[in-house]
Amino acid sequence: MERKFDELEKKQENASSEKKITRKQALKKTGLMAVSAATMMVMISNNAEARRRRGEPRPDPGVSGAYCAR
Repeated sequence: MERKFDELEKKQENASSEKKITRKQALKKTGLMAVSAATMMVMISNNAEARRRRGEPRPDPGVSGAYCAR
């Protein structure tokens, strides 16, 4: 069992060292993540605003930010 664990650990170390990306690729990925996060925030905000305009009650403050779909 110890041998298998050691072998797997070595394989993981080798695989992670081979997966290097350039600075340009890292910045591109970071930018995409930032854009997607901003888009999700806008979508969530618009959904909450639309519910208020329709006169639906606000979610219970005990609920963790998510509004349960009906």
